[in-house]
Amino acid sequence: MTTETRRGPLSLVLAGGGITGAMYEFGALQALDHFFTGSFRINDFDIFVGTSGGAVVAALMANNVPPGEVGRSIIHNTDSPLNFKQDDILEIDWQEIKSSLLRAMRVVPALFRFYRRNPKLFSVARAIYALEENMPPGIYALNKYQAYLRKLLTRPGSVNSFEELRRELYIPAIHLDMGDRVLFGTPGWRDVAISDAIAASSALPLYFQPVTIKGLDFVDGGVASVAHLDIANERGSRFLVLVNPIIPLRNNPEEVCIPTFSGHCARIREKGITFVVDQTQRISAREKLTLGLERFRAQHPESRIFLIEPPWTDSFMFMENILNYGSRVAMLNYGYRSTARHLRAHFDSYRQAFAAYGIDVSLEGLQEDNPWEPSPTLAVPPAAPQSEAAAALPVSAADGRNETAA
Repeated sequence: MTTETRRGPLSLVLAGGGITGAMYEFGALQALDHFFTGSFRINDFDIFVGTSGGAVVAALMANNVPPGEVGRSIIHNTDSPLNFKQDDILEIDWQEIKSSLLRAMRVVPALFRFYRRNPKLFSVARAIYALEENMPPGIYALNKYQAYLRKLLTRPGSVNSFEELRRELYIPAIHLDMGDRVLFGTPGWRDVAISDAIAASSALPLYFQPVTIKGLDFVDGGVASVAHLDIANERGSRFLVLVNPIIPLRNNPEEVCIPTFSGHCARIREKGITFVVDQTQRISAREKLTLGLERFRAQHPESRIFLIEPPWTDSFMFMENILNYGSRVAMLNYGYRSTARHLRAHFDSYRQAFAAYGIDVSLEGLQEDNPWEPSPTLAVPPAAPQSEAAAALPVSAADGRNETAA
């Protein structure tokens, strides 16, 4: 069924989440691919919106690369460009760090003179402030990531141009100096290479240096909004599937155990500063998403949004840093199985919604035991899991319960 003969375009919106978030999304999309019956596949969505780590996933889906091909390349450690290496993404900019330290050292004599002349006005905070402007804008450079993306998207069968792409693809990033959102793929920004747009949307502050495009500096598209749903609605889509891999952990000791080196279950503060910061960032991002969904629903009650994300009481993703390259295979499998549980729990809602667009779905194709290899004899009965295994927070209240947004 074509877009013209059904109710309107279907949109797939992929939020950010670093390396682990992207792997989760590939797994989730593979589960959706197995969920669809007939000829419809995940690559047949009409509009793709990807932010940060979700941008590269969206670009590959819009380029008609099946999620299963990506997963198999990584799991079997093939020579395909789809099997990215850690060095393809993470490159510490030692030259910039060295130059920054030299600039900072040149400021030290002036600070010393200021201290001797104004001892009562001097403070450690003032000294740090004076030195800070000589520090690098980020730990990692994204030059190698841009080069890898160009190679990935210029291989046979793929394109690195918004104008040449058959599907609609939109990648948001934030103009650092003005605070404005730019949507690569919209008029005025369609001439930017997709690879550069992905890098700009992935420039997470502190971790990565801003990416300069057309003389402007850009940072992570998730800074302003977790999911940029408005562009899909403006393009006429009233049916959106949103995949959000990053959620805070509801660390209820009756349901969750965060392991420690000593073997006991920990409160988050016991895991140290990085876990505290990570949890607070997750809380902030999820609250932004909740408020954004509530506002979008109020403004567009005719639209349907299906939200797929991990359960709030599952510590698996919480224990992994978003840039953990070593967890790729585990995240691929987790994304698939978590999403499969979600689809089982909300099968009737999905079946009715997709049926309105002429798309059939079935639980029979889900194969949690072997999600990345063909298994035509496998048939999984459509039994619903326990209620806590359903994988989405209601957008009407941030209470940690899990249910789909239908």
